[in-house]
Amino acid sequence: MSPAPSNDDFLPTRSSLLSRLQHASDAAGWREFVDNYGALVFQVCRRSGLQRQEAEEVVQETITAVARQMPLFRYDRDKGSFKAWLGRVTRNHIADHYAERSRDAARRVELPEAQRDAIASGGAVVAGVCEEMEVAWESEWRQHILDRALRLVHGQFPARAIQIFQLSTVQGWSVEQIAAALSLSRPQIYLARHRVGRVVKQEIARLRKELE
Repeated sequence: MSPAPSNDDFLPTRSSLLSRLQHASDAAGWREFVDNYGALVFQVCRRSGLQRQEAEEVVQETITAVARQMPLFRYDRDKGSFKAWLGRVTRNHIADHYAERSRDAARRVELPEAQRDAIASGGAVVAGVCEEMEVAWESEWRQHILDRALRLVHGQFPARAIQIFQLSTVQGWSVEQIAAALSLSRPQIYLARHRVGRVVKQEIARLRKELE
């Protein structure tokens, strides 16, 4: 693909959705994009230490960065994953917010000029944020995909089966704890967990292929 000149090199995701996003008037397409990725970006921002308002600003900045690329978007699978590009854009905007915090602090405190300039650059803060954000991004992405997969399979199984899977896989309860809490036998728990888990695994694989 050949993106517009920018620090945020654009990489491919679902060609159907990104092709729709080339048209700014496609409100449904942008709603789908925000539904797929907005909460993920927000959670990573909050986990990185940004305040709610700052996190909301980063979400908007990220959406704007995507919109800026759309007019010249051309799909190229060999360029890499959209997940990696979106993570880089998000990390850059988070770092920008921390650098601005450092500059504000430096302006408010009387310091020697050299020290003030070092703080204002925000280099150490930004480096630390970027390192932590890499870990946060991967963790939140996995949780994001799991949450979406669970929503998609929710109507395919009884509520009790979904509850068993969530208690076991998501919350880490033992079979004994689940059996005692729900008054079920171990075979019932194993069976429900296996059935739901098999379909969730399929949905996760599909979502990763579709969204990454």
